[in-house]
Amino acid sequence: MTKTLVIILLTSMLPVAAFGQMDKDEIKKTFENYFRTVQQKDNAQTLEYIYPKLFEHFPKDRMLEAMDRMKADTTTIIALGNPSVTGISEPLELDGIKYARIRYSFKMTMTIVTTGEETESTEDEDFNPADFTYEMLKEIHGDKNVVYDRENSKIDINVTNEMYAINDPTYTGWKFLEKKDSMKPVLEKLLPKKVLKKL
Repeated sequence: MTKTLVIILLTSMLPVAAFGQMDKDEIKKTFENYFRTVQQKDNAQTLEYIYPKLFEHFPKDRMLEAMDRMKADTTTIIALGNPSVTGISEPLELDGIKYARIRYSFKMTMTIVTTGEETESTEDEDFNPADFTYEMLKEIHGDKNVVYDRENSKIDINVTNEMYAINDPTYTGWKFLEKKDSMKPVLEKLLPKKVLKKL
């Protein structure tokens, strides 16, 4: 292969690589803005980053209502921090829509506020909601990722998640869908089989 041919091949590949990197940079920036709304508990703004087709299955107003109820719950205080995008797949384009998979991590701190009423209303006087939550979180995230300060009813969790990023020309910018087993039936309705298989 001649030197000239090698140069032509390399330079013809540059635009594709550049566009892929531009997409990844845009996904990362959009994710950071999205996560900021989650941290600030700006629920209405958070939903603006969700892929709108999800609302055909879960009405947006009901989702907002549920999120606002969680925000108003004073029995569990949740703080999120240290968000980090650990990986973005090469974007896949199908029928003019781009898809990518994001891996990300963050730290979640849960403080369980006990008022004493929990014990009174339970037959088992030894029941501790923080203990129960800790055991449940260990099952989900693994022992090494959950640290429990029993004295202060505080639990630190290192969370690792995945989500799909979707750039559909019908909407503005990149939108997100969580990639979770519990979401699988809905994801199968919203995303092409090729996307679910490759990403």
